Amino acid sequence: HFRLRSSTKLPIEKAFIRICPDGEQELHLLENEASNSTITWWGKTLRINEPVFSYRFLFILREQLYWYNQEGFCTYTPLDICDFKLIANLEPVEWVKKSTFYQIFPDTFFRSGQTIGVSDNELLGNNIFPSRALPWGGHPSYWGNSGYMDFFNGDLAGIKEKIPYFLDLGIKALYLTPIFTSPTQHRYSIVDFMNVDSHLGGNDALVSLVEALHDKGIRIILDLTLNHCSKQHPWFNEAVRNRNSTEAGFFTFDNQGGYRGWLGDPNLPEFNYTSNVLREIMVSNPDSVIRHWLLPPYNVDGWRLDASNRIGRTGAFQLSRSVGKEIRNSVKSISSDKYIMGENFFDSSQQLQGDELDAVQNETGLGIPILMWVAPYELPAGPFKTKTNLKLQITTQEFASQLTEFQKTIPWVIFAQQFNQLTNHDSPRLMTLLESKIPVVKLALGLLFSLPGTPCFFYGDEIGMLGANALESRTCMRWDAKDWNFELRNYIKTLARIRWERPSITNGGFQILYVGDDVFAFSRESYDEVLVILANRKPIEKVALPMDVLGIQDGENLVDILSDEEYVLNYGEIVVENLYEPGIRFLVKSNKDRVL
Repeated sequence: HFRLRSSTKLPIEKAFIRICPDGEQELHLLENEASNSTITWWGKTLRINEPVFSYRFLFILREQLYWYNQEGFCTYTPLDICDFKLIANLEPVEWVKKSTFYQIFPDTFFRSGQTIGVSDNELLGNNIFPSRALPWGGHPSYWGNSGYMDFFNGDLAGIKEKIPYFLDLGIKALYLTPIFTSPTQHRYSIVDFMNVDSHLGGNDALVSLVEALHDKGIRIILDLTLNHCSKQHPWFNEAVRNRNSTEAGFFTFDNQGGYRGWLGDPNLPEFNYTSNVLREIMVSNPDSVIRHWLLPPYNVDGWRLDASNRIGRTGAFQLSRSVGKEIRNSVKSISSDKYIMGENFFDSSQQLQGDELDAVQNETGLGIPILMWVAPYELPAGPFKTKTNLKLQITTQEFASQLTEFQKTIPWVIFAQQFNQLTNHDSPRLMTLLESKIPVVKLALGLLFSLPGTPCFFYGDEIGMLGANALESRTCMRWDAKDWNFELRNYIKTLARIRWERPSITNGGFQILYVGDDVFAFSRESYDEVLVILANRKPIEKVALPMDVLGIQDGENLVDILSDEEYVLNYGEIVVENLYEPGIRFLVKSNKDRVL
């Protein structure tokens, strides 16, 4: 049953739903089902028998035709790619909807003392740099001088010890950067995909951590480099030694003895998925790498796939779609509840159609637009986030358009479970980016937690840690509470609680309500409630927000769930005054069972 809501201010003469069964267009007249003083509900019941069903709407208004799809309104005939979509056999990952994720860089989060860490000169990174064991809280050397070989020896047992900390913050899921055997501190250069690094505690430590997290209702996803490995990996060593070996087919060599590395990095040789043997080992075998850690005794809840935009792409051989579908089939055959999230900062729409990824790190679609709206932001350029030396701040209309651009080709059920971050292990810290301006930081976080998708923040951002680049952002977590910014930490706890409690955020739709010079307002709406989020990036004396489009009538009220201040609807609007500093408000339609 398809339903559409329109404002009574629009004198719609007729409304249709347009479908395209088996490639042929059909228009079906919508029936006027219900109305009040502000809105009209239109509806139609249709029988569908296609696995992916696309539709859009057509209106006749003042003798003019208007189409409506995920991109919005237009008077010309749009392409089907932006139509609304139903996917018959897709089961969303339900636990993600109510989760707040916390990203951990294991080496610098917490050291338990139960694990034998990396010692001086024990490992050789890139066959050049010896490992160094530094004291907790010390200063790592620049990567060009250390080769990512400065270790602080945080471990999995240390993460387990901090479960009470996660519970206090309201964390429902962890995302860990790589933990498999590797000669480098970041562990993106893996030499053994089937064993957790012994310096983190080994396989048993992972089992113990996952069991303890699950016992407290916390999920965990791990980071996997299906795209490349370390040049110290035994497969690569054998490939170099014997170009006729099976392992040589795992990589791409040229006639001069060179090989393809991730973005030209010789320390990270890329996999070549034209090798069926490699695909079986990494993806499709019953005990493949990607399945192994999701099964007992480990029972990990999903993956973040590093460089997912490159997996299966090797020059003339563009196998990313087939490999992506194979990944999904392999993972989902274990459980539809396993989450597959990929690193792709570009156009990821092809991967998000229900047959590959569940989500991507939604940096370009949400994280960076938030940062560019709340304050001037230096947009990175190039694969290594090269500085452009140009700070830009987008208009509110550009912000709204950017959100719509990344939503318009993705089915809503998938868009609603995207993985949203403002900062991570590859970026400056949030407080540094926003110049330690707490109201602006809180505004950015409020948008992160309330816009569609699931929020994640990087360890230490909740206490106001600083870092001007990725190296400084990966410094040791500060565990002395006297170094914490409690205003920021308590605010994140509040946001996590709001997200957990409000059905409008966890299961609600999304509609942009107001786009002003420095004000942005939108609704999240479920059957249980209407939540209006009002964000202002500069001081505003007052703003009038249209509410009649939501079906709220004059005389009804909304309540700010943070302050309990009430706003009564008059002439289809509510007026919010005295917005003296950048901030965000959460206004819920008042009802008896609202959760404070």
